[in-house]
Amino acid sequence: KKGVLKRFPELADGPMPFDRLFDLSEKRLKDSVVYARVIQDWDKLQNTRKIMDLEIPMVSEEEKEYLSQLPLEQLNELRILEFMSLYTEDGLNHIIKNT
Repeated sequence: KKGVLKRFPELADGPMPFDRLFDLSEKRLKDSVVYARVIQDWDKLQNTRKIMDLEIPMVSEEEKEYLSQLPLEQLNELRILEFMSLYTEDGLNHIIKNT
């Protein structure tokens, strides 16, 4: 295991409350500097979580109203030949691999 799962294997079991990361970090504080960083940067982690939470977007009612009134534009059809030409020209064919 690497990264987050190495330090918090409980995440592999499924979702858990975000605050539990703080509790686990407190309990394991002496095991690794990673846990101290979680505690030290807890406010930053909470802010990042709030910003990234797509279930509760940070959009005001005024912005929601504005967005709801925008006309829906029809998507342009993908022009594969032009796309592949630009894709190759930009060198992405060497960076992005088929998986």
